[in-house]
Amino acid sequence: MYNSVGFQTLPLELRNAIYEYCISDCLDLNVHYNAEAAVFDTLRRRLPLCLCVNHQIREEATKALLHLLDVLPENFQLPNVRRIEFTRAQHCYAPIQKDGRVSTQPTVHELAIRCPNLADLILPISMSMLRTRDSLISAQRAKSIPELALSTGFSRLSELTRLRNLRITCAGCRGAPDVIVFKPLEALMVQEKARNCMLEIDITPNARKSGSPECVERREGCIRYIFWWDFFG
Repeated sequence: MYNSVGFQTLPLELRNAIYEYCISDCLDLNVHYNAEAAVFDTLRRRLPLCLCVNHQIREEATKALLHLLDVLPENFQLPNVRRIEFTRAQHCYAPIQKDGRVSTQPTVHELAIRCPNLADLILPISMSMLRTRDSLISAQRAKSIPELALSTGFSRLSELTRLRNLRITCAGCRGAPDVIVFKPLEALMVQEKARNCMLEIDITPNARKSGSPECVERREGCIRYIFWWDFFG
């Protein structure tokens, strides 16, 4: 890259795509100090020479690599982030300890620290989050509100003080028959969310409303689902 003037006039989204294309695979990353400067210095040294033409390109490429690796220093803040949508369902959004180690999956508390201005949040969950095994009856049952508060991480929703829209999705539900399972979760989240936050729990997120009179959208409190009405059944 001999003349960077034309390149720097490209939209940032396109420049980021070019940065990620030019960056080779990073198979390992060792950062010895838990500090923002150490992480950025380590990543800068991994950049190819074509991305070190000037300060702006080098810094943008470093941030692109940071995003590509999904590596953030502890307590590193992202104040400009207003909306986050998780694409993979988790069975909880709280820290999990296993074999003496704490899992690295995102938590509600971590979102509150990193994204203090977060306004819109979409969290997919799995049905396993809502159920537990009852040893007395040797079967699965719906968790109570206290059990959900301890196991899901949603008891810390109040830390997201600027949150205005919260959407929970759970694929694989049957619609109306499963509404009762989500009622304790609804009660917990209404209790813990910010006062001005709108809550929606979509238990049929993969269903789409059609123009057919047999396709019905129904809401029970904050719980939404779509089902097909059988007029002849």
